[in-house]
Amino acid sequence: MFSRDIYFDCVRHKPFGGKLTQEQVNGQNWILAAWEKGALSDDLRHLAYALATTLHETASTMLPICEYGKGSGRPYGKEDPETHQAYFGRGFCTTDLAG
Repeated sequence: MFSRDIYFDCVRHKPFGGKLTQEQVNGQNWILAAWEKGALSDDLRHLAYALATTLHETASTMLPICEYGKGSGRPYGKEDPETHQAYFGRGFCTTDLAG
């Protein structure tokens, strides 16, 4: 069984520099709950990859955020002529943790 107490004791130190906000805990708990609900793998490296990717893609908030700059200066950040939407990152990139 995965120990959240041990996990949070470890990640609080590194990569979060000794402190976690409640929002960071909530975001990680969401990911951990999705993993526990029905992981597609029992290889914890896959969970570690999902958590590390979320750390990077959310600027360490561990919450779904809009991409900084909203695609500005990127080919995908231009407004689509049909939908009038610019396509850029929104939300978790790890929503497919469980089937």
